[in-house]
Amino acid sequence: MKHIFVGSTQRTKLYSDIRKTILPTRICLIGILVLLVAVPFAFRKKIFKDCIGNYSAVALVQTYSGTGSAIHIGNNLLLSAAHVYDGMQIGDRCTIVFQDPNNTTGITLTADAELVALGDYKKNQSPEEDFALLKIQLIDASKYAQVYPINNNLPSLKVGDDIIVEGYGGGAYMQTSGKLCNISGGVTEFKNLYVADAKAWHGNSGGALLDKNKNIIGIVIAGGILQGYNDGQTYALKIDKVISTLRAKGFQL
Repeated sequence: MKHIFVGSTQRTKLYSDIRKTILPTRICLIGILVLLVAVPFAFRKKIFKDCIGNYSAVALVQTYSGTGSAIHIGNNLLLSAAHVYDGMQIGDRCTIVFQDPNNTTGITLTADAELVALGDYKKNQSPEEDFALLKIQLIDASKYAQVYPINNNLPSLKVGDDIIVEGYGGGAYMQTSGKLCNISGGVTEFKNLYVADAKAWHGNSGGALLDKNKNIIGIVIAGGILQGYNDGQTYALKIDKVISTLRAKGFQL
């Protein structure tokens, strides 16, 4: 077997040649790694920044038993419908998800929310008590999500006025528009309800009934069927009833 002996000078030259060969490859690999990490991070950061303040005021609610909707009214508070939280108690938490209503980025904002108030609602009874109040935890939602103001002049509303229903029918963000059909409960015996012809589906409960200026006039509690009445319309609890009850309980709204 033939052996090749490398002297110190040759060894130094050999190491130098190896380093010269490896160094560009190493720099190239580091550069690729930086690009793979930095570019997506910068791109995502830009998208997220673009979303700040642009998330819808209506959030998706996820509980252990299903989904619903809730309305951001400021001060990290959300209004919703009591039956969405069936089986839950004051102090329990659920997940809320804010989304970009224009779906321009696909980025969502997820947070915890604590159940802080419930109307005296009984299943399939007392729809005028079908409301809930949630408190968002750990984040300042007003930095990210829109806030829908409350219409404080409900007596001015009349049959035929334009309205919007906003929520998460089937767990997907949706808006439908239509008209107010009745301002005193429709075919039901309950007077603190609005009836509208805008469509709503399972999951819209707790979402917003808005006037044409996107002020809250009601909380959606049923679509199609209420108290055995199946007229294909949407029912919403009048917002003044909810606000007055919660203020009487000491909540600052």
